[in-house]
Amino acid sequence: NQIKIVFNSLLTVFTDTFYRILVMSLFIIITLFNFLINILILNYDLLALAVTANYFDLESKIKIFLNSIASVATLPFGSLVIIILLSALLAILISIFTFYFNQQLILKKETRVGISGLVIGFLGIGCSACGSLVLSSLIGFTTATALIGFLPLQGLEFGLFGILMLLLAIYLTALKVSLLNNCKI
Repeated sequence: NQIKIVFNSLLTVFTDTFYRILVMSLFIIITLFNFLINILILNYDLLALAVTANYFDLESKIKIFLNSIASVATLPFGSLVIIILLSALLAILISIFTFYFNQQLILKKETRVGISGLVIGFLGIGCSACGSLVLSSLIGFTTATALIGFLPLQGLEFGLFGILMLLLAIYLTALKVSLLNNCKI
């Protein structure tokens, strides 16, 4: 029954053309941003050298950056799928939040759970390299490397956790959308 309520809430939000355009625009922007982050992580040394070295002119620096875009193809298929799923779910969540906030003049206490899901989901965006980067800053590089080595999916678990958190945030927010016309006061 709650799944039907959530589905109807999503239909309510996305039957409006504004929110369909918003979700598609956000998806494109977030996906490009995620791939840009992965390009920077995968090619950090090369790009840092190109930017700081005096023997590259501007045209060469631009060519080096554009050629580094191909490095995204070296990401494992699972990482690419997780990046795209996280981008789509984050775009959906932001669109639903926008709809909800536009319908509410006062932010209710219950929406903080959804905001937490949004923040956690945003931190979980990326491949296992990004997840390990965040994890290594929290527990140290050596410990993070050892931990990721023991994980069955070699760090993709971080992306899967981000997907689950975003799905939970979408679910909770969609339930809130369904209650917009049912004032408790």
